[in-house]
Amino acid sequence: MDFDVSTKRIDLPIVLNVPSLRLLLIHYSRKSEIRMHDQFFEAIKELNVLSLEYFSFRSFPQTMELQKNLLTLNLKSCTDLESISIVGQLLNLQILRCCRCHSITELPAEIGGLIHLRLLEFSYCHCLKRIAAGVISSLVRLEELKMIGSFKGWEAEKNGKEGRNASLNELQSLSNLTCLEIQIGDCTLAAEDIRLSSKIVKYDIIFMGVNFVNTLEKGMHLELPREIRLGNWIHIFLRSTEYLDLKGDGSNSLDLAQVQNIKTFHFHCCSTVKKLVSTKSIDRRFGVFPVLESLTLENLPNLEEICDGPIQAGSNSFSNLKELKISFLSGIKYLWNSQNQNVSLSNLTSIDIWGCNKLRNLFPLKMAKDVLSQLEILACSMMEEVFSNDGEEGHITFPKLKKLSLASLPSLTNLCKGIENIEFPVLTEMQIHRCPKLTSFVSSTDTGNCLHLSCNQKVTFGSLKKLVIGGYENISNLWCHQIPSTGFFYKLERLDINSCGSIRCLFPSSIAANLVNLERLDIWSCNEMVKVIGDDEENVGENSPIFPSLQFMELDRLPNLVNFCGWRCALQLPSLADIVIWECPRMESFTMGSITTPNLKSIKIDSERKDVEDLNGAVQLYFRAKQRDQESAQIEKEQEESNKEVQEDGKHLKVETEEE
Repeated sequence: MDFDVSTKRIDLPIVLNVPSLRLLLIHYSRKSEIRMHDQFFEAIKELNVLSLEYFSFRSFPQTMELQKNLLTLNLKSCTDLESISIVGQLLNLQILRCCRCHSITELPAEIGGLIHLRLLEFSYCHCLKRIAAGVISSLVRLEELKMIGSFKGWEAEKNGKEGRNASLNELQSLSNLTCLEIQIGDCTLAAEDIRLSSKIVKYDIIFMGVNFVNTLEKGMHLELPREIRLGNWIHIFLRSTEYLDLKGDGSNSLDLAQVQNIKTFHFHCCSTVKKLVSTKSIDRRFGVFPVLESLTLENLPNLEEICDGPIQAGSNSFSNLKELKISFLSGIKYLWNSQNQNVSLSNLTSIDIWGCNKLRNLFPLKMAKDVLSQLEILACSMMEEVFSNDGEEGHITFPKLKKLSLASLPSLTNLCKGIENIEFPVLTEMQIHRCPKLTSFVSSTDTGNCLHLSCNQKVTFGSLKKLVIGGYENISNLWCHQIPSTGFFYKLERLDINSCGSIRCLFPSSIAANLVNLERLDIWSCNEMVKVIGDDEENVGENSPIFPSLQFMELDRLPNLVNFCGWRCALQLPSLADIVIWECPRMESFTMGSITTPNLKSIKIDSERKDVEDLNGAVQLYFRAKQRDQESAQIEKEQEESNKEVQEDGKHLKVETEEE
């Protein structure tokens, strides 16, 4: 084999002289021109399996037709391959798999002669526009047909006559079919009445576009832009499907009460639906969606309720739900009615809510608090509390919650009314942004770290690693005055403070000294901030390291920041490697005293990289130079204005002289 580095070309032997070869795999990790001569297969007589990947060739050599014993042909990412007509002469072929071969436009009539074919796959061959009529129905031994991401031009058979393309009726000839994965571009074909093999156990039926990736064995993607009658074959698949992606206004005609085996359900972009499922037609013994694990509802502006009637206690309704994602449901006021809908969300671990402006809370606290691990709520303008209180009081614990994110919730006052103390023992990430009625953040109790909310709730957490607080323009102080001397936010690794326009000093030194594991600090868009660490230096030793683990720091858009540290001391940042300073025009120095940064590798100030030897000196020199530039610019501006005045005076004097 010759490899020409200059042209990136591989020359295969003219004749592969291995007569007894049964398995040939030619895989190349990158696209190259691989030359295969017409005589290449001439000496091979016993080949059973041929696999070609990342081949750059337009058609097979003529000697390919000699491979009468070939059983498996696998083609992957042969992006220049255009013609596969010669494959129709490999009459013993049982497996034909072609993936990501983007130049193939047609499945020719010759393929219909492969009567021993058991698997036919053309997946993600995006340019495949035509399958000759009669090809599919000729493959009577076919067990698996896979066409996802390629051919969409299935037609309806009209008056018993074949059209230009393959028709859905041809699938009725495949009595041995166990796997069917097809994509149909015409939604009206959902009304076709066809009888498919009862042996099908794996399927993925896609009408119109693909919106989500299905990883389950039985899946349906239905995009129904208008209401149409669904054929019986669709209803058969829906009764057993594990995955359902439903889109379009025509979805309102589907009775979801009959679709009770789904594990993953995505429903989106339907303006006509008002309820998700009617409990009146549900068998009370089995409940509503008893095996559902993931529910995503998106862009359903008129949806008012998930269930329109009572749910019987003990019915296992939603009992396996693990993931709930809801966005842009502008009409929904509650998810489940606590008065008559007995739902146990005992497996719910993740909740993501976005843009539900009439929602005042999620559901009663008892439904999910014991297993919940992630909770994110964004842009729900009327939400007053996260969970409603169904009689609990005093102290509660979220034993598994690891991530909490609350953002753009202007009406939110607390997590749950009537609860004084809430504990998050394993919470590692918390983000609170633009929740103006949550007005006081961090306080101290005898038990350690607390988040102090406006209703005298105290939220205890001892495992927090990431904290993001932003969007509080009127808050002047994030921290209460009584801070424990040790252990305060001991595990915190990342802190991001942004858009807190009234804060003048972020930390007293007592807090800074406790953040011994902090690795990253980001502060941006705090217009009144003058310094990051305050001047209560009695709480820190003269040579004590502050933020001993800090590796990265960014100070961005702080127009009044004068320095990082507000008292004279020998500041030590032993782990600091990178610092970025943007648009801090009043910064006179990094610290008022000396600073030690033995691991500093990069200083960037307003996109300019600076000498890493002396952080204090670099900041001082840069901003002094910037100040001089500003002064020079001001002098030039004043000089220009003065010159203009002189010129104007000269013009007036000349006019007066001429008049005299």
